[in-house]
Amino acid sequence: MEEILNDQVWESLRGVLPPEKGQRGAPRSPNRPIVEAILYKHMTGTPWRELPRELGPWITVINRFTRWRKEGLWRKVLEVLASDSRYAWARTDGLFGPVDERDDPRCR
Repeated sequence: MEEILNDQVWESLRGVLPPEKGQRGAPRSPNRPIVEAILYKHMTGTPWRELPRELGPWITVINRFTRWRKEGLWRKVLEVLASDSRYAWARTDGLFGPVDERDDPRCR
């Protein structure tokens, strides 16, 4: 799969996202493939459950996205992306509204 974020943009995003090392429990999935999976979903319209496996477990992606969105971190990610002309499509006016409940097993 082609890389969605280049290294320069990723370095800008690292300062916005929480540390990749969790405080306890199982190790956290790295943030970069999670961000790329969320962006892939936006660009392709792919349902959460059908995200490519190489981007990580879909449930991890949706959980991280939901948490970041509630904490306001996703808006900061979009602001960083929108500041780069290559990612002008990353507007901050409501991209990714509410998670589609049909794709979220927690809503069943």
